[in-house]
Parts: sequence; C-alpha cells; structure tokens
Amino acid sequence: MKRDFRGMSPRLWGAWMVCVILAFVLLGGCDEDGAGNGTTPAPDPNQAGWVCSTNTDEVVKFTINGSEELLRVDGDRFFFPRDIAVDMRDGAVWVADRYNNRLVRVTADGLIDVWTEPMEHFRPSSVSVDNSNGNVWATDKDRSQVLIFDEDAELLCTITGFNFPFHLMVDQNDGGCWVADEGYPTSFVCKLPAGLTGTVARGGVQTVYFEADGVFFCVPEEASGGVWVSLLTGDDYLVGRYNSSGNLVGGVGELGGPSALALDEGEGILWISDNSTGKLYRIESDLSGMETIENLALSELAGFFEISDLAVNRNNGDAWVADKGSNEVSIVKADGSEILVTLTGFNDPHSVALRDEVQ
Repeated sequence: MKRDFRGMSPRLWGAWMVCVILAFVLLGGCDEDGAGNGTTPAPDPNQAGWVCSTNTDEVVKFTINGSEELLRVDGDRFFFPRDIAVDMRDGAVWVADRYNNRLVRVTADGLIDVWTEPMEHFRPSSVSVDNSNGNVWATDKDRSQVLIFDEDAELLCTITGFNFPFHLMVDQNDGGCWVADEGYPTSFVCKLPAGLTGTVARGGVQTVYFEADGVFFCVPEEASGGVWVSLLTGDDYLVGRYNSSGNLVGGVGELGGPSALALDEGEGILWISDNSTGKLYRIESDLSGMETIENLALSELAGFFEISDLAVNRNNGDAWVADKGSNEVSIVKADGSEILVTLTGFNDPHSVALRDEVQ
C-alpha cells in the first residue's frame, strides 16, 4: 500500500486532515497577528486616547485604536478646556480648564476627583504631568507665570519672569520642564529643573535658555537632553533641533506655518503639521544641519484644515491628529500613508493626549 506522510496511509492522512480543519474552525482560525481568535485583538483597556473638545466644553476618551468612544465628560464640568495631559501611572488626565481658572484631574473612569483652587486671572493654556511623581506643570499666560502643583492639586511652586508662556512639556528623563515663551519683546525657550518650591524667578533657576522668534511648541528629545521647537525665521518658519545646551544643531526649514509637533523617539520619527499647506509630514528625526521640508519628507499627507495638536502612539507609531478646522481627530498610519480612523463629534478638538505606555 502506498504511504504518503511519514508512513501514513492515504485513508489515515485524510482523517488527520479532517481533524486539523475541525480544530482550526473551532478555535476560530488565525488573525493577522497570529492570535488564533479570528479577529483583531481587542485594544488594551488600560491604554486610551483623550481629546479636548474645547467649544463644547467636553473631554472625550477613546480606545487607543479609536474603535470605540469610552466616555464623554460633559460640558457642565468645564469651561473652554484648552489642553490635556495624561498621568501614565494610573491613566488619569489633567485638563487646563481655561475659563474656570483652574486645572482639573479626571480619573481614568471619568470622575473629577481633584482640582486647583480658582485663581483670579489664571488662564492655563498648557499642562504637562511628571510621570515619576504626578506633579503637574502649567502655564499661566495672563500672569506671565509657570506653576507647579502636586498630584493633590496643591500649589508647590510659582515661577515668575515670563512674558507670554505659551507651551510647556515635562522631560520625563529628568523631571525638568521645557517652556516656550512667545511674548514681547523677546521670545525664548528655557528649561526649568525638577524639585522647585515656593516662589522663584525664572532667571535664577533655568538650566537652559535660548532666544527664538515666534516660538510656538516645544517637545523634549529625552535621550539627548535637547528639545524640538517650532519658530519663525524671516518670512518662513522652521522646526529646530536644539541640544542640551540650547544650541541649534539641525532642523527643517521653509515651512509656512508649523502648528504642532510629535516625536516618536524610539523609532526616530518626527511628525510636523503645516497649516499653510494642510499637510502632515513624517520625517527622520536624526537631523544635523538645516534642510528643507521638500528634501526630508519621507511621507506627507494632505487634506487637513487647521491642525492644533499631535500625539504619537509609541507602541505602533500611529499618529493622532487634532484638526480643529474640520472638527475631527484622525489616526494616521505609522508610515504616514493614510488615515486609519476618523473620530467626529467635536467642536474645536484642541488637544489630544495618549496613554500608550502603562507603568
């Protein structure tokens, strides 16, 4: 008798194949990730994307892949929420509740549990969390200050000496904070150290300082201790890469209006939005010397209206794009080639923040 497979007869071979097929069907087959359940794996419930819908006074939470809206904290709680930052430790977020003159902490399940005491003329525009201890940094543009609060919303420090502090971001490598001040007569970027208390003058504590016209956004490059900044040079804008001493070492020029930045340091990718062209650029971030965007764009995606914020999912490289001009948030594929998901139901989605890493 002829034998086919390791000495197995054709009849036994057929029976064996039937068993294999039945087992495959009962187990649900294999999906593209090899999980064997026939569907794309569900997103990690501890990871999420948050959006400030500023003109509806709402904060909205989604699954990290954008497949489901998880909760919506309604407009009775906020008055023009301007910025949002995630505490990676527990998934809570801090919201710059601009016209309620306060910062608000929203738990991962949507409960407001602590907030700063309302302060006269306190107009927070930017907020960032130190994930090592839960301290919160915020800009106070109207009073030309930067404030630090602890995780219970108690004021720790007031830093004076700013003009118009517009944007800040904590360097999670050392707990210091980069601040971009676009005020008159001088626009500048500085870095403030961790551990400040009381009332201090910026000039006496800053560890890095450099002047830069038309400053808008600053994003730490934590591995090098440097920072990325969008700024004005003559009639054009550029995105500059500064080292830990505040020296310009590289960047991208000939941009019409860079409005937001996001750095995926693990993959070495920088995302830049340019509202003058309605484009989102994805470029390699290891830049030394100045280049033009045309020479560096690895990919570009057009069709946006007025991008106000960017965030990158460091697990898969996808970018979240808050386009307040279209009242949409888009999730863009990691290679920058296409929009994977479009989220709607906003009015001026001004800020996005992701909990992409669970501590």
